[in-house]
Amino acid sequence: MRRRSTHRTVRPQVYRSAPLRFDKSEFVEVFQMRRIVSLIMCMLLIVSLNGCGTNTTDTKTEEMPVDYGDAVTVARDEFNRTFSEFTNLQITETSTMARTTSTERVVIQFSYSSDNGDGVYGFEMEKTATGSYDIIQQGEDVTIDNLVKKQ
Repeated sequence: MRRRSTHRTVRPQVYRSAPLRFDKSEFVEVFQMRRIVSLIMCMLLIVSLNGCGTNTTDTKTEEMPVDYGDAVTVARDEFNRTFSEFTNLQITETSTMARTTSTERVVIQFSYSSDNGDGVYGFEMEKTATGSYDIIQQGEDVTIDNLVKKQ
């Protein structure tokens, strides 16, 4: 004889709602409202992006006739020693920078090209008591910023 299970299987009850009905006029109103809101958002985006990049600071760069003495020669000699293994090495540009007309501290940068690659290499130099220049540091990361940090 079979026993009947006392456990009842309960099925979830599904509630059915009445189908949603929209008038065509409601759909058009919602669509137009979404279009207007998206148009306003696009205009706000354009206005906000228009303000980007306008907060620039004017930097004054002046070319002043300053005598750097033998600083360029010392830097060029050290540059040639450092890159002696490079083939077809050519200095394409030489930049000499100082914060003031005083030539106590200067940065000299050489832009170069070679078969081994192109790049920029700089020297930070300081004038000694005898008037000659000593190299404080050199490398690809030596720029005018080195002078700004120290003064």
